[in-house]
Amino acid sequence: MTGINPIEQAADLKQYALIQDIGEIFSRPNFVEKASVNFAGDDGIKLDNIIGQYQFRDKVKCGIASCGTKHAKGYIASLSNGQEIMMGHVCGKNNFGVDFTNKEKEFRALRIHADQFHALKAAYEQLEASRQVFEHTLQHTGKLSFVEIKNGIYGLVGGGLSYWITQTIKNKVSSLGMIFEEVPKTDEEKAIERHMKGDESSDTQRYVRDTKNILVAEIENFDVVYQWHEAEKLKDYFEKIHREIRNPVGMPDDVFKKLVKRLKDYDQNLQELRRFCVRGNKLLKKDNLIKLTCLFRHSDEIRAIEQFAGKYG
Repeated sequence: MTGINPIEQAADLKQYALIQDIGEIFSRPNFVEKASVNFAGDDGIKLDNIIGQYQFRDKVKCGIASCGTKHAKGYIASLSNGQEIMMGHVCGKNNFGVDFTNKEKEFRALRIHADQFHALKAAYEQLEASRQVFEHTLQHTGKLSFVEIKNGIYGLVGGGLSYWITQTIKNKVSSLGMIFEEVPKTDEEKAIERHMKGDESSDTQRYVRDTKNILVAEIENFDVVYQWHEAEKLKDYFEKIHREIRNPVGMPDDVFKKLVKRLKDYDQNLQELRRFCVRGNKLLKKDNLIKLTCLFRHSDEIRAIEQFAGKYG
């Protein structure tokens, strides 16, 4: 498909929707329950096109008179005499071969295209509401807005504190927010370790470290610090796509396809952006940040952390 979107030229976009009510088919003016179809030669009634798709809970008979196989899903087929019949998807392949397969592929492509057209048209019609949801996510997901979280993260590891304090936080706090302290092992612990290594001989004792690391604090959601660039990408995604969304009528097909592809990630990206804002708010809480004081011994460093954490009390 090239040029202008072909779906908008269709007489009725609804024809591509999956039919689940058999009454919709029976009410069609050209529908017949059974027709004698000629599969070879030039004479007789031929398959014209596939014009609809259905799926029912109960099985129905194929409309090809010589077939009659029961099936639950299939297609509405138009015939060369203007009539329409129901045709099982397997029946069509068995009776019409490549011709049916090609028409089936074409119909499916048109149906997918129609669904995409409707999705983009709905996105265009709901654009203002979508913008408001996006802005609400940035501003009101928690106590702190997106920008305030961004500034808080910068203040924590980007320059809001002294160089020494910042480097200590970066070096001593793991990416998951764990803070460990190195402490001496007891003689009993070292003896147990040697025993576990299977070497208790005083002459050939293997090296056993005299110290161990113990967890002294955990900064909740600290990994947001190192993932915040992803939040910025999500924000950029919404700002850009809100500028790009427009009425698909008359839209060049290459632009249409590109926008539809980007739009598929909209809901998932919104959830991810909201998650970043929620977790950023949990990170920047006084009782969470105050745990960083365990990294420092000097009163001025501890005071600096307390003052920083106090801004989020």
